[in-house]
Amino acid sequence: ADFSQMLIEHCSKRNRSILHRRRCLQPCSSDSSRSARPVSNSPAKGRLDVEVFNAAGRTRLQHRPFVRDLHQLFADHGSGPGEIRVIFLADADHTDMNRRFLEHHYSTDVITFSIEDVPLEGEIYVNLDQARLQADEAGTQLYPEVRRLVIHGMLHLLGYDDATAAERLEMRALEDEYLKR
Repeated sequence: ADFSQMLIEHCSKRNRSILHRRRCLQPCSSDSSRSARPVSNSPAKGRLDVEVFNAAGRTRLQHRPFVRDLHQLFADHGSGPGEIRVIFLADADHTDMNRRFLEHHYSTDVITFSIEDVPLEGEIYVNLDQARLQADEAGTQLYPEVRRLVIHGMLHLLGYDDATAAERLEMRALEDEYLKR
C-alpha cells in the first residue's frame, strides 16, 4: 500500500477531511485561473503527474506554485514519466509518520519517500506547523518556506542528498535558484 492511501485512511479514521486534491499533467497552463488542463507531453521529457493533498486542515494553500515548481525541477533534472504526491500534514501526524516509518522520535519539516526510481514515483510530506515556525524564525512568509520544503523533497527524489556540508550547500543553492523563479 502506498503512503498517500495510508494517509487518507488515517485521516478518515480521525474524522479529518482532505481539503483539496488536484491532479495536474505536465505542463500546466500557467494562465488558467481555475484548473490546470492536461497538455500533450514531449516524449523526451515524459509526463509528470502531481497530486497535492492538504490534510493539515486549518491552513489553506494555493497548490499551483508547488505544482509549477515540481514540473520545472522535473523538466530540468528528471526524465519522464513520473508521479509525485505532495501531502501537507499537521505536526502530530507528521511526527507520527516520522516515528512509524523512519523510527525517528522527533518532529521534522519534510519527509520524502522514493517509491520507484524509474519511472520516478515518490511522496513528499510537509509539516505545515514546522514550516510556519521556520518561516517565523527566518522572518519570511509561510508560502516561500513551504515552497522550499517541497523543492527540497523533490531534489531528494531526483537523487540529491544532504548528508554532507557540501551536499547541503548544493541543495540550498538549488532551492534558492528555484525560489527566485
